[in-house]
Amino acid sequence: MWGVSGLYLSRPQLFDLLYELDPRDRMTDRVLFTLTTLHFGRFSLATQIIWAVIGLVSAVLAFTGVFIGCRRVMFHKPSHPKHQ
Repeated sequence: MWGVSGLYLSRPQLFDLLYELDPRDRMTDRVLFTLTTLHFGRFSLATQIIWAVIGLVSAVLAFTGVFIGCRRVMFHKPSHPKHQ
């Protein structure tokens, strides 16, 4: 499922309605800036590091899942090396 900030970054034309609802641009820039801040975790250096680590965890989990799956399916070995 799409998050609001991910939707804004992938399909910004959907948010053109905000400019029609707020022609003087009183709130639109604040809303879009807040979405960008949430998406990238730009509150402090600590939150940027936490956001980056959380983003990298999914890549590591994907790699280890493929590694374990290949070990089981292609090489017919157990997923845990001590159980051979």
